[in-house]
Amino acid sequence: MTYLLLFGATVLWGIWGYANKLAVNQAHPLHVQWMYSLPLILLIPLWYLLGRSQQPDVPLTGTALVWALVSGLAAALAFSLMLFALRSASATAAVALTSAYPIVTALIAYFTGTEKLSTGQIVAIGVIISGVVLFEVTGSKSGG
Repeated sequence: MTYLLLFGATVLWGIWGYANKLAVNQAHPLHVQWMYSLPLILLIPLWYLLGRSQQPDVPLTGTALVWALVSGLAAALAFSLMLFALRSASATAAVALTSAYPIVTALIAYFTGTEKLSTGQIVAIGVIISGVVLFEVTGSKSGG
């Protein structure tokens, strides 16, 4: 089931990248940012109710809120940066380059001591970096 969920997320992230390129071709990135946020705002009550129904006895802590806010702010800022980049970069190039973000996650987790990196994971980081470099060097034209 986990891999089916991840596959679904991957397909939706692919649609997300392409749709964002089409959106910034039609509107300023800051306009796209607020338009993008509308479904998220509308879904807040549903997510809250579903979350409470799934774990009614789990208290909502301030620590969880702080980390969720950090995550949301990082995502919003990253999304804004990507929208501006999409004005001149192709969707394929922008999504490929930013898809290296697991490296940042792995390094933060490693340096904070919350996770260890295996030799295989270190090799995988090298492969990701090599793939992104190869992708960019072989050229993805703007298409914008």
